[in-house]
Amino acid sequence: MLHRTRKFVSAILLFMFAMSFSAAAADTSIQSSNTYKYAIATLSDSSGQMVLDLKARTTLSNSRIGSSKITVHDLTAGSVRDYGGSYSSGVSYTDSFALPNTVKGHRYYVVVTFYADGLSTQATSNTVTF
Repeated sequence: MLHRTRKFVSAILLFMFAMSFSAAAADTSIQSSNTYKYAIATLSDSSGQMVLDLKARTTLSNSRIGSSKITVHDLTAGSVRDYGGSYSSGVSYTDSFALPNTVKGHRYYVVVTFYADGLSTQATSNTVTF
């Protein structure tokens, strides 16, 4: 009887030990997936220039994070212009620059494609009359 009890307790302990490893493995796979915490594009008229502020943050560090494409929409003229973006590395990306070729009195908004080690998302800015 004592031998059976020992075997039973050993089997239970082995089962619990194995389950703790599988739970830890499941936890690791969830934590290792990279996602965006935020990706923001803000357009403003600052000191006579149309300025675009970009901010993005992911859950994991990246060898390459930034804006892969910036599309400027001129609602007044009905035109669209594409620009390349810029990159850095790490968990977050911040950039700010004046948009070229903007016309006073026109309404603009921007769509930015953010990129982080194979992960992409888009952010649409507010609409601003320059």
